[in-house]
Amino acid sequence: MKKIVYAFALASLLMLACGCSKFLERTSQNQIVPTTVDQYKEMLQGTDGYFYYMPANTSFVGLMTDDISYEDATQYVTVSNPVESIHLTQYRLVYQWADEIENDDFTDGAFDYFYSQVLVANTVLDAIDELTDEFGEREVVRGQALFHRAYAYYNLANLYAPAYNESTEDTPCVPLKLDPTPSTGTFQRATMSEVWGQMREDVELGLSSMEGFTTSNIYELNREAFLLLAVRIALGMEDFDAVISYGEELLEYNSDLFDITSKDRVISDGATYLGGSDVSNFISSENPEVLWLYGARSGGMSSILGGLAENHVYYYAWSDELIDLYSQDLAEGEEDHRLAYFFLQPYRLTSIASQAYGYTLFKYDSEDGYNRSMAMRVGEAYLSLAEAYARKSSPDYDKALEYLNTLRRHRVSGYVDKTLADVGGAEGIVDFIWRERRRDLCGEELHRWWDLRRCGQPEIVHPWMNNETYRLEDHDLAYTLNFPEAEREINPQNYNERPLRPAE
Repeated sequence: MKKIVYAFALASLLMLACGCSKFLERTSQNQIVPTTVDQYKEMLQGTDGYFYYMPANTSFVGLMTDDISYEDATQYVTVSNPVESIHLTQYRLVYQWADEIENDDFTDGAFDYFYSQVLVANTVLDAIDELTDEFGEREVVRGQALFHRAYAYYNLANLYAPAYNESTEDTPCVPLKLDPTPSTGTFQRATMSEVWGQMREDVELGLSSMEGFTTSNIYELNREAFLLLAVRIALGMEDFDAVISYGEELLEYNSDLFDITSKDRVISDGATYLGGSDVSNFISSENPEVLWLYGARSGGMSSILGGLAENHVYYYAWSDELIDLYSQDLAEGEEDHRLAYFFLQPYRLTSIASQAYGYTLFKYDSEDGYNRSMAMRVGEAYLSLAEAYARKSSPDYDKALEYLNTLRRHRVSGYVDKTLADVGGAEGIVDFIWRERRRDLCGEELHRWWDLRRCGQPEIVHPWMNNETYRLEDHDLAYTLNFPEAEREINPQNYNERPLRPAE
Protein backbone atom coordinates (compact mmCIF):
# COMPACT_ATOMS: atom_id res chain seq x y z
CA MET A 1 0.00 0.00 0.00
CA LYS A 2 1.54 3.25 -1.11
CA LYS A 3 0.53 6.25 1.00
CA ILE A 4 0.38 9.62 -0.72
CA VAL A 5 0.27 12.56 1.65
CA TYR A 6 -2.05 15.58 1.62
CA ALA A 7 -0.55 18.95 2.40
CA PHE A 8 -2.83 21.92 2.89
CA ALA A 9 -2.34 25.51 4.00
CA LEU A 10 -4.88 28.20 3.32
CA ALA A 11 -2.56 30.62 1.63
CA SER A 12 -0.03 28.31 0.06
CA LEU A 13 -0.09 26.07 -3.00
CA LEU A 14 -2.30 23.04 -2.50
CA MET A 15 -0.76 19.71 -3.39
CA LEU A 16 -3.32 17.04 -4.16
CA ALA A 17 -2.78 13.34 -4.22
CA CYS A 18 -4.18 10.46 -2.26
CA GLY A 19 -4.98 6.78 -2.40
CA CYS A 20 -3.45 3.45 -3.34
CA SER A 21 -1.11 2.77 -6.22
CA LYS A 22 -3.06 -0.28 -7.36
CA PHE A 23 -5.96 1.77 -8.73
CA LEU A 24 -4.44 5.16 -9.55
CA GLU A 25 -3.71 6.28 -13.05
CA ARG A 26 -0.58 8.38 -13.50
CA THR A 27 -1.30 11.35 -15.78
CA SER A 28 2.10 12.96 -15.42
CA GLN A 29 5.30 12.46 -13.53
CA ASN A 30 4.05 14.45 -10.54
CA GLN A 31 0.30 13.86 -10.58
CA ILE A 32 -1.72 10.78 -9.61
CA VAL A 33 -5.48 10.91 -10.17
CA PRO A 34 -8.23 8.42 -9.21
CA THR A 35 -10.68 7.61 -12.02
CA THR A 36 -13.70 5.93 -10.40
CA VAL A 37 -16.21 6.76 -7.67
CA ASP A 38 -15.05 3.75 -5.68
CA GLN A 39 -11.46 5.02 -5.70
CA TYR A 40 -12.58 8.41 -4.40
CA LYS A 41 -14.63 6.62 -1.75
CA GLU A 42 -11.43 4.91 -0.56
CA MET A 43 -9.69 8.28 -0.54
CA LEU A 44 -12.49 9.81 1.53
CA GLN A 45 -12.62 6.95 4.02
CA GLY A 46 -8.87 6.40 4.46
CA THR A 47 -6.62 7.81 7.14
CA ASP A 48 -6.23 11.05 5.18
CA GLY A 49 -9.98 11.52 5.50
CA TYR A 50 -12.80 10.43 7.82
CA PHE A 51 -11.35 12.63 10.60
CA TYR A 52 -8.98 9.80 11.49
CA TYR A 53 -6.42 12.07 13.16
CA MET A 54 -8.94 14.41 14.77
CA PRO A 55 -8.18 13.21 18.35
CA ALA A 56 -4.45 13.91 17.99
CA ASN A 57 -5.11 17.39 16.62
CA THR A 58 -7.88 18.49 19.00
CA SER A 59 -7.24 16.85 22.38
CA PHE A 60 -5.84 20.13 23.73
CA VAL A 61 -9.30 21.74 23.46
CA GLY A 62 -10.56 19.84 26.50
CA LEU A 63 -7.97 21.60 28.67
CA MET A 64 -9.84 24.88 28.21
CA THR A 65 -13.04 23.50 29.75
CA ASP A 66 -14.28 23.15 33.31
CA ASP A 67 -14.05 19.36 32.98
CA ILE A 68 -10.26 19.45 33.43
CA SER A 69 -8.26 20.72 36.39
CA TYR A 70 -4.68 20.87 37.68
CA GLU A 71 -4.04 18.10 40.19
CA ASP A 72 -1.54 18.13 43.05
CA ALA A 73 -1.24 14.52 44.25
CA THR A 74 1.26 15.28 47.01
CA GLN A 75 -1.65 15.27 49.43
CA TYR A 76 -2.09 11.54 48.70
CA VAL A 77 1.46 10.25 48.35
CA THR A 78 4.85 10.38 49.99
CA VAL A 79 7.55 10.18 47.32
CA SER A 80 10.95 11.74 47.06
CA ASN A 81 11.64 14.29 44.34
CA PRO A 82 8.05 14.82 43.14
CA VAL A 83 7.97 16.26 39.61
CA GLU A 84 5.50 17.56 37.05
CA SER A 85 4.00 15.64 34.19
CA ILE A 86 5.61 16.77 30.95
CA HIS A 87 2.19 17.78 29.70
CA LEU A 88 1.83 20.53 32.31
CA THR A 89 4.41 22.64 30.50
CA GLN A 90 3.44 21.55 27.01
CA TYR A 91 -0.20 22.63 27.38
CA ARG A 92 0.15 25.24 30.14
CA LEU A 93 -0.78 28.21 27.93
CA VAL A 94 -3.84 26.38 26.60
CA TYR A 95 -5.05 25.54 30.11
CA GLN A 96 -4.47 29.15 31.23
CA TRP A 97 -6.31 30.65 28.22
CA ALA A 98 -3.23 32.69 27.31
CA ASP A 99 -3.25 35.31 24.59
CA GLU A 100 -0.84 33.04 22.65
CA ILE A 101 -1.31 29.33 23.36
CA GLU A 102 1.50 27.93 21.17
CA ASN A 103 5.01 27.42 22.50
CA ASP A 104 8.17 25.48 21.69
CA ASP A 105 6.48 22.22 22.75
CA PHE A 106 2.98 22.76 21.36
CA THR A 107 1.60 23.85 17.99
CA ASP A 108 -2.11 24.19 17.31
CA GLY A 109 -2.66 21.64 14.55
CA ALA A 110 -6.47 21.76 14.49
CA PHE A 111 -6.73 24.59 11.96
CA ASP A 112 -4.62 22.96 9.25
CA TYR A 113 -6.09 19.54 10.00
CA PHE A 114 -9.71 20.56 9.51
CA TYR A 115 -8.87 22.44 6.32
CA SER A 116 -7.15 19.28 5.09
CA GLN A 117 -10.49 17.54 5.64
CA VAL A 118 -12.24 20.32 3.69
CA LEU A 119 -9.76 19.67 0.90
CA VAL A 120 -10.55 15.95 0.86
CA ALA A 121 -14.26 16.75 0.56
CA ASN A 122 -13.78 19.42 -2.10
CA THR A 123 -11.57 17.09 -4.15
CA VAL A 124 -14.28 14.41 -4.17
CA LEU A 125 -17.12 16.84 -4.90
CA ASP A 126 -15.22 18.55 -7.70
CA ALA A 127 -14.54 15.29 -9.55
CA ILE A 128 -17.43 12.99 -8.76
CA ASP A 129 -19.78 13.80 -11.64
CA GLU A 130 -17.09 12.94 -14.21
CA LEU A 131 -16.06 9.60 -12.70
CA THR A 132 -16.94 6.06 -13.66
CA ASP A 133 -19.54 4.73 -11.22
CA GLU A 134 -18.90 0.99 -11.24
CA PHE A 135 -20.96 0.09 -8.16
CA GLY A 136 -23.72 2.73 -8.21
CA GLU A 137 -22.30 4.61 -5.23
CA ARG A 138 -22.06 8.10 -6.68
CA GLU A 139 -24.80 9.72 -4.57
CA VAL A 140 -23.76 8.01 -1.35
CA VAL A 141 -20.16 9.16 -1.78
CA ARG A 142 -21.37 12.65 -2.65
CA GLY A 143 -23.36 12.72 0.56
CA GLN A 144 -20.43 11.45 2.61
CA ALA A 145 -18.19 14.15 1.12
CA LEU A 146 -20.78 16.83 1.95
CA PHE A 147 -20.90 15.55 5.53
CA HIS A 148 -17.11 15.74 5.59
CA ARG A 149 -17.08 19.39 4.55
CA ALA A 150 -19.93 20.42 6.85
CA TYR A 151 -18.40 18.72 9.88
CA ALA A 152 -14.97 20.24 9.18
CA TYR A 153 -16.47 23.73 8.99
CA TYR A 154 -18.55 23.06 12.10
CA ASN A 155 -15.33 22.42 14.02
CA LEU A 156 -13.49 25.36 12.46
CA ALA A 157 -16.34 27.77 13.22
CA ASN A 158 -16.56 26.53 16.81
CA LEU A 159 -12.85 26.98 17.40
CA TYR A 160 -11.73 30.06 15.43
CA ALA A 161 -14.87 32.19 15.32
CA PRO A 162 -17.33 33.47 17.93
CA ALA A 163 -20.30 31.29 18.82
CA TYR A 164 -23.10 31.67 16.30
CA ASN A 165 -25.67 32.73 18.90
CA GLU A 166 -23.26 35.38 20.24
CA SER A 167 -22.75 36.95 16.78
CA THR A 168 -24.46 38.82 13.99
CA GLU A 169 -24.80 37.55 10.43
CA ASP A 170 -21.90 39.79 9.34
CA THR A 171 -19.48 38.79 12.11
CA PRO A 172 -16.26 37.37 10.59
CA CYS A 173 -16.14 33.58 10.81
CA VAL A 174 -13.44 31.52 9.04
CA PRO A 175 -12.22 31.41 5.41
CA LEU A 176 -14.62 29.49 3.19
CA LYS A 177 -13.18 27.41 0.36
CA LEU A 178 -15.46 25.22 -1.75
CA ASP A 179 -13.14 23.93 -4.47
CA PRO A 180 -9.74 22.20 -4.51
CA THR A 181 -8.09 24.64 -6.91
CA PRO A 182 -4.59 25.71 -5.78
CA SER A 183 -4.20 29.40 -5.06
CA THR A 184 -1.47 31.71 -3.87
CA GLY A 185 -3.91 34.46 -2.93
CA THR A 186 -4.86 35.55 0.55
CA PHE A 187 -7.90 34.05 2.20
CA GLN A 188 -10.31 36.47 3.80
CA ARG A 189 -12.74 35.34 6.46
CA ALA A 190 -16.29 34.72 5.31
CA THR A 191 -19.18 35.89 7.47
CA MET A 192 -21.06 33.82 10.01
CA SER A 193 -24.04 33.80 7.67
CA GLU A 194 -21.95 32.48 4.78
CA VAL A 195 -20.15 29.72 6.69
CA TRP A 196 -23.10 28.44 8.71
CA GLY A 197 -25.32 28.81 5.66
CA GLN A 198 -22.92 26.63 3.70
CA MET A 199 -23.06 23.99 6.42
CA ARG A 200 -26.84 23.92 6.18
CA GLU A 201 -26.73 23.77 2.40
CA ASP A 202 -24.30 20.85 2.54
CA VAL A 203 -26.57 19.11 5.07
CA GLU A 204 -29.69 19.44 2.93
CA LEU A 205 -27.98 18.26 -0.26
CA GLY A 206 -26.05 15.53 1.53
CA LEU A 207 -29.09 14.06 3.24
CA SER A 208 -30.90 14.00 -0.08
CA SER A 209 -27.93 12.25 -1.71
CA MET A 210 -27.88 9.60 1.02
CA GLU A 211 -31.63 9.00 1.05
CA GLY A 212 -32.32 5.31 1.55
CA PHE A 213 -28.68 4.43 2.27
CA THR A 214 -28.26 2.02 5.17
CA THR A 215 -25.26 0.03 6.34
CA SER A 216 -24.56 -2.32 9.22
CA ASN A 217 -20.94 -1.13 9.25
CA ILE A 218 -20.75 1.56 11.91
CA TYR A 219 -17.25 2.46 10.72
CA GLU A 220 -18.76 3.80 7.49
CA LEU A 221 -20.41 7.18 7.56
CA ASN A 222 -24.18 6.72 7.29
CA ARG A 223 -27.29 8.84 6.93
CA GLU A 224 -28.15 8.57 10.64
CA ALA A 225 -24.84 10.16 11.60
CA PHE A 226 -25.50 12.88 9.02
CA LEU A 227 -28.89 13.56 10.67
CA LEU A 228 -27.13 13.96 14.01
CA LEU A 229 -24.73 16.47 12.46
CA ALA A 230 -27.77 18.33 11.13
CA VAL A 231 -29.12 18.39 14.70
CA ARG A 232 -25.83 19.87 15.97
CA ILE A 233 -25.74 22.60 13.37
CA ALA A 234 -29.38 23.53 13.95
CA LEU A 235 -28.84 23.56 17.73
CA GLY A 236 -25.83 25.85 17.33
CA MET A 237 -27.97 28.19 15.23
CA GLU A 238 -30.83 27.90 17.77
CA ASP A 239 -33.20 26.73 15.05
CA PHE A 240 -35.12 24.52 17.44
CA ASP A 241 -37.80 23.48 14.96
CA ALA A 242 -35.05 22.10 12.70
CA VAL A 243 -33.48 20.30 15.67
CA ILE A 244 -36.80 18.61 16.31
CA SER A 245 -37.35 17.74 12.65
CA TYR A 246 -33.89 16.23 12.13
CA GLY A 247 -33.76 14.62 15.58
CA GLU A 248 -37.10 12.89 15.37
CA GLU A 249 -36.33 11.66 11.86
CA LEU A 250 -33.13 10.15 13.25
CA LEU A 251 -35.06 8.36 16.01
CA GLU A 252 -37.32 6.83 13.39
CA TYR A 253 -34.21 5.00 12.12
CA ASN A 254 -32.60 4.28 15.49
CA SER A 255 -34.00 5.16 18.91
CA ASP A 256 -31.97 2.60 20.87
CA LEU A 257 -30.26 3.58 24.09
CA PHE A 258 -27.69 1.53 25.99
CA ASP A 259 -29.06 0.58 29.42
CA ILE A 260 -26.15 0.69 31.86
CA THR A 261 -28.21 0.62 35.07
CA SER A 262 -27.14 -2.95 35.83
CA LYS A 263 -23.43 -2.36 35.21
CA ASP A 264 -21.17 -3.08 38.17
CA ARG A 265 -19.06 -0.42 39.72
CA VAL A 266 -15.40 -0.44 38.68
CA ILE A 267 -13.22 -1.28 41.67
CA SER A 268 -9.51 -1.84 42.07
CA ASP A 269 -7.64 -3.96 44.57
CA GLY A 270 -4.38 -2.30 43.52
CA ALA A 271 -3.61 -4.80 40.79
CA THR A 272 -6.79 -5.70 38.91
CA TYR A 273 -10.11 -4.15 37.99
CA LEU A 274 -13.22 -5.80 39.36
CA GLY A 275 -16.61 -5.46 37.75
CA GLY A 276 -18.28 -6.18 34.46
CA SER A 277 -16.13 -7.66 31.72
CA ASP A 278 -17.33 -4.91 29.37
CA VAL A 279 -16.41 -2.14 31.77
CA SER A 280 -14.37 -0.20 29.22
CA ASN A 281 -16.59 -0.34 26.19
CA PHE A 282 -19.46 2.11 26.42
CA ILE A 283 -18.21 3.60 23.16
CA SER A 284 -17.87 0.46 21.09
CA SER A 285 -19.37 -1.44 18.19
CA GLU A 286 -21.55 -3.33 20.71
CA ASN A 287 -23.33 -0.21 21.95
CA PRO A 288 -26.73 -0.07 20.18
CA GLU A 289 -26.86 3.72 20.27
CA VAL A 290 -23.57 4.25 18.41
CA LEU A 291 -24.20 5.47 14.85
CA TRP A 292 -20.64 6.02 13.61
CA LEU A 293 -17.26 5.18 15.14
CA TYR A 294 -14.29 7.22 13.92
CA GLY A 295 -11.02 8.85 14.94
CA ALA A 296 -7.84 7.02 15.95
CA ARG A 297 -7.42 6.56 19.69
CA SER A 298 -3.76 7.57 19.69
CA GLY A 299 -3.05 11.13 20.74
CA GLY A 300 -6.37 11.68 22.50
CA MET A 301 -7.17 13.29 25.83
CA SER A 302 -6.16 10.19 27.79
CA SER A 303 -2.55 10.74 26.72
CA ILE A 304 -2.58 14.21 28.32
CA LEU A 305 -4.17 13.40 31.68
CA GLY A 306 -2.40 11.78 34.60
CA GLY A 307 1.28 11.41 35.41
CA LEU A 308 3.68 9.32 33.37
CA ALA A 309 5.97 7.97 36.08
CA GLU A 310 5.86 7.14 39.76
CA ASN A 311 7.15 10.53 40.87
CA HIS A 312 5.00 12.61 38.50
CA VAL A 313 2.54 13.95 41.05
CA TYR A 314 1.46 17.21 39.35
CA TYR A 315 -0.71 16.72 36.29
CA TYR A 316 -4.03 17.46 34.57
CA ALA A 317 -7.06 15.46 35.74
CA TRP A 318 -10.82 15.32 35.45
CA SER A 319 -12.19 18.08 37.68
CA ASP A 320 -13.94 17.52 40.99
CA GLU A 321 -16.75 19.66 39.60
CA LEU A 322 -17.41 17.14 36.83
CA ILE A 323 -17.16 14.11 39.12
CA ASP A 324 -19.49 15.69 41.70
CA LEU A 325 -22.04 16.31 38.96
CA TYR A 326 -22.92 12.60 38.87
CA SER A 327 -24.31 12.78 42.41
CA GLN A 328 -26.33 15.91 41.66
CA ASP A 329 -29.98 15.80 40.59
CA LEU A 330 -30.58 12.38 42.18
CA ALA A 331 -33.54 11.52 44.37
CA GLU A 332 -33.38 9.08 47.28
CA GLY A 333 -32.72 5.55 46.04
CA GLU A 334 -31.37 6.63 42.64
CA GLU A 335 -27.82 5.91 41.48
CA ASP A 336 -26.19 7.34 38.37
CA HIS A 337 -24.19 4.49 36.86
CA ARG A 338 -22.27 6.72 34.47
CA LEU A 339 -19.66 7.55 37.09
CA ALA A 340 -19.10 3.84 37.68
CA TYR A 341 -19.25 2.79 34.05
CA PHE A 342 -17.45 5.71 32.45
CA PHE A 343 -14.64 6.13 35.00
CA LEU A 344 -12.12 4.05 36.89
CA GLN A 345 -11.96 5.49 40.39
CA PRO A 346 -8.67 6.62 41.98
CA TYR A 347 -6.55 4.03 43.76
CA ARG A 348 -5.19 6.43 46.36
CA LEU A 349 -2.28 4.17 47.32
CA THR A 350 -0.02 6.45 49.33
CA SER A 351 3.29 4.80 48.46
CA ILE A 352 3.08 5.06 44.66
CA ALA A 353 2.26 8.36 42.99
CA SER A 354 1.16 6.66 39.77
CA GLN A 355 -1.60 4.94 41.77
CA ALA A 356 -2.90 8.25 43.15
CA TYR A 357 -4.38 9.60 39.96
CA GLY A 358 -7.81 11.09 39.77
CA TYR A 359 -10.61 9.41 37.89
CA THR A 360 -9.60 7.72 34.63
CA LEU A 361 -12.05 7.77 31.74
CA PHE A 362 -12.87 4.22 30.64
CA LYS A 363 -15.48 5.06 28.03
CA TYR A 364 -13.78 3.48 25.02
CA ASP A 365 -13.40 -0.17 24.08
CA SER A 366 -9.77 -1.22 24.41
CA GLU A 367 -10.51 -4.31 22.34
CA ASP A 368 -11.91 -2.44 19.34
CA GLY A 369 -9.74 -3.72 16.52
CA TYR A 370 -10.35 -0.52 14.55
CA ASN A 371 -8.84 1.56 17.38
CA ARG A 372 -11.55 4.23 17.23
CA SER A 373 -12.12 6.74 20.02
CA MET A 374 -14.90 9.05 18.78
CA ALA A 375 -18.55 8.31 18.16
CA MET A 376 -21.77 9.90 17.06
CA ARG A 377 -24.58 8.29 19.02
CA VAL A 378 -28.30 8.39 19.69
CA GLY A 379 -28.05 9.63 23.28
CA GLU A 380 -27.01 13.04 21.99
CA ALA A 381 -30.20 13.25 19.93
CA TYR A 382 -32.37 12.71 23.02
CA LEU A 383 -30.55 15.50 24.84
CA SER A 384 -30.82 17.89 21.89
CA LEU A 385 -34.51 17.15 21.41
CA ALA A 386 -35.15 17.79 25.10
CA GLU A 387 -33.38 21.13 24.86
CA ALA A 388 -35.14 22.12 21.64
CA TYR A 389 -38.61 21.43 23.06
CA ALA A 390 -37.73 23.34 26.25
CA ARG A 391 -36.27 26.38 24.43
CA LYS A 392 -38.42 26.82 21.33
CA SER A 393 -40.68 29.87 21.12
CA SER A 394 -43.68 27.88 22.35
CA PRO A 395 -42.04 25.42 24.77
CA ASP A 396 -43.43 21.91 25.15
CA TYR A 397 -42.10 20.89 28.53
CA ASP A 398 -43.90 17.55 28.49
CA LYS A 399 -42.02 16.50 25.34
CA ALA A 400 -38.75 17.85 26.75
CA LEU A 401 -39.23 15.77 29.89
CA GLU A 402 -40.20 12.72 27.85
CA TYR A 403 -36.83 12.73 26.07
CA LEU A 404 -34.93 13.63 29.23
CA ASN A 405 -36.59 10.91 31.32
CA THR A 406 -36.12 8.27 28.62
CA LEU A 407 -32.37 8.90 28.57
CA ARG A 408 -32.04 8.97 32.35
CA ARG A 409 -33.96 5.71 32.75
CA HIS A 410 -31.07 4.09 30.84
CA ARG A 411 -28.41 5.70 33.05
CA VAL A 412 -29.86 5.92 36.59
CA SER A 413 -31.02 2.88 38.57
CA GLY A 414 -34.09 3.25 40.78
CA TYR A 415 -35.11 6.12 38.53
CA VAL A 416 -38.42 7.92 38.96
CA ASP A 417 -39.45 10.17 36.06
CA LYS A 418 -38.91 13.86 36.75
CA THR A 419 -41.73 16.36 36.66
CA LEU A 420 -41.34 19.98 35.69
CA ALA A 421 -41.26 20.92 39.37
CA ASP A 422 -38.47 18.38 40.00
CA VAL A 423 -36.18 20.07 37.47
CA GLY A 424 -36.75 23.62 38.69
CA GLY A 425 -39.82 24.54 36.66
CA ALA A 426 -39.71 26.51 33.44
CA GLU A 427 -36.77 28.51 34.81
CA GLY A 428 -34.65 25.47 35.65
CA ILE A 429 -35.35 22.82 33.04
CA VAL A 430 -32.81 24.06 30.49
CA ASP A 431 -30.02 24.17 33.08
CA PHE A 432 -30.98 20.63 34.11
CA ILE A 433 -30.74 19.46 30.48
CA TRP A 434 -27.36 21.18 30.09
CA ARG A 435 -26.07 19.36 33.19
CA GLU A 436 -27.34 16.12 31.71
CA ARG A 437 -25.44 16.81 28.47
CA ARG A 438 -22.26 17.32 30.48
CA ARG A 439 -22.74 14.06 32.39
CA ASP A 440 -23.56 11.97 29.34
CA LEU A 441 -21.18 13.41 26.72
CA CYS A 442 -18.08 13.94 28.87
CA GLY A 443 -14.84 13.13 27.12
CA GLU A 444 -16.46 12.69 23.71
CA GLU A 445 -15.45 14.76 20.68
CA LEU A 446 -15.34 18.46 21.70
CA HIS A 447 -18.82 18.53 23.22
CA ARG A 448 -18.02 20.39 26.42
CA TRP A 449 -16.23 23.23 24.61
CA TRP A 450 -18.99 23.48 22.01
CA ASP A 451 -21.62 23.59 24.77
CA LEU A 452 -19.78 26.11 26.93
CA ARG A 453 -19.57 28.48 23.95
CA ARG A 454 -23.25 28.27 23.01
CA CYS A 455 -24.70 27.93 26.54
CA GLY A 456 -23.85 31.30 28.06
CA GLN A 457 -20.02 31.24 28.11
CA PRO A 458 -19.76 31.17 31.92
CA GLU A 459 -16.80 32.10 34.06
CA ILE A 460 -14.33 29.25 34.66
CA VAL A 461 -11.55 29.22 37.25
CA HIS A 462 -8.59 26.88 36.79
CA PRO A 463 -6.34 26.19 39.80
CA TRP A 464 -2.61 26.15 39.23
CA MET A 465 0.52 25.36 41.20
CA ASN A 466 1.65 27.46 44.17
CA ASN A 467 -2.00 28.31 44.90
CA GLU A 468 -2.29 30.41 41.76
CA THR A 469 -5.48 30.50 39.71
CA TYR A 470 -6.41 31.58 36.19
CA ARG A 471 -9.83 32.95 35.36
CA LEU A 472 -11.79 32.82 32.11
CA GLU A 473 -14.26 35.66 32.51
CA ASP A 474 -17.92 35.49 31.63
CA HIS A 475 -18.12 35.91 27.81
CA ASP A 476 -14.35 36.13 27.66
CA LEU A 477 -12.76 36.78 24.25
CA ALA A 478 -10.69 33.63 24.86
CA TYR A 479 -13.80 31.53 24.22
CA THR A 480 -12.49 31.88 20.65
CA LEU A 481 -9.05 30.59 19.64
CA ASN A 482 -6.73 32.83 17.72
CA PHE A 483 -5.63 31.56 14.33
CA PRO A 484 -2.35 29.61 14.60
CA GLU A 485 0.81 31.68 14.34
CA ALA A 486 1.84 30.06 11.05
CA GLU A 487 -1.47 31.05 9.44
CA ARG A 488 -1.22 34.62 10.71
CA GLU A 489 2.24 34.99 9.21
CA ILE A 490 0.70 34.37 5.79
CA ASN A 491 -2.73 35.92 6.39
CA PRO A 492 -2.25 38.55 9.11
CA GLN A 493 -5.82 39.77 8.62
CA ASN A 494 -7.05 36.48 10.11
CA TYR A 495 -6.65 37.40 13.75
CA ASN A 496 -8.74 37.02 16.90
CA GLU A 497 -7.91 39.17 19.92
CA ARG A 498 -7.35 37.36 23.21
CA PRO A 499 -6.58 39.18 26.48
CA LEU A 500 -3.39 38.92 28.49
CA ARG A 501 -4.22 36.82 31.54
CA PRO A 502 -2.15 37.18 34.71
CA ALA A 503 -2.26 34.65 37.52
CA GLU A 504 -4.38 35.53 40.53
